[in-house]
Amino acid sequence: MSDLFEPTLAEMVVEAERELALRRRVYPRWVEQGKLKPHHAERQIRLMVAICAELARRQSATDEGA
Repeated sequence: MSDLFEPTLAEMVVEAERELALRRRVYPRWVEQGKLKPHHAERQIRLMVAICAELARRQSATDEGA
């Protein structure tokens, strides 16, 4: 059974941070193994950093408005 509730902003922040940590941990090995090109790894990590920052900014704005 799937969760029918929309994810909260706080849940999205946690999940994005988890994904960023995962990428930082596994991408270097994938690059070494030739599974991922270095420039793609760097770009994908930078994108996730930007996503985390944007979600954190939104959460902060929401917290300040509460």
